[in-house]
Amino acid sequence: MKTLLAAFAIAMAATTASAETVVVQFTGEVVIVGDFGVDVGSVFSVGDPIVGTFTYDNQTPSSTTTTNGAVFDAAITAMNVNIDGYFFSLGAGANSIATENDHIVLGDYTCFCAEDPSGLPVDGLPLSSVQLELIDGDNAVFVDDASAMSLTPTYNFSEFETGRLLIEIVNEDDIRERGQVSGTLTNFTIIPEPASFVLLAIGAGAALIHRS
Repeated sequence: MKTLLAAFAIAMAATTASAETVVVQFTGEVVIVGDFGVDVGSVFSVGDPIVGTFTYDNQTPSSTTTTNGAVFDAAITAMNVNIDGYFFSLGAGANSIATENDHIVLGDYTCFCAEDPSGLPVDGLPLSSVQLELIDGDNAVFVDDASAMSLTPTYNFSEFETGRLLIEIVNEDDIRERGQVSGTLTNFTIIPEPASFVLLAIGAGAALIHRS
């Protein structure tokens, strides 16, 4: 019994230590492939499936606040996306989470934004930026301005009406040459921390011991 309690205490400590980390899985498909001097159509096609995950720290303090939102710099700690066999991940560029309550056009809005993601070149050019946007035109996600200024508690992603993934490739030598890939995201799932599974296993084991 003491061994079981010790294991439980260790698992609880692990859960507490990682409580600020939120891992989100998403799926969707490409709906727009825009070639404006950069041949993104050689890599991406409308209908390509999108599968990915991103991780963020919901204890990140805001770096900038507005009257109805905030920006949280470097809050994204990981991002991995597969678009029908093309993979990219979070790169060395700046990243942030931006939130806004009652945006004049979009409603309640959150953007997980990253510059210079890491992936293979497209038409000889590196990826410039990626934006993972959550939009709710009914303004039902954030109850007030203050709730849009905090990453805690964890967002209820299912409350947003629309999810969108936007990738841009820009020729820095001639910014008129650019390509854009836009995808609709249809499903978001928060993935439990590994410690949660440990606790479930311990609970099941404790139940079996009790029954025996």
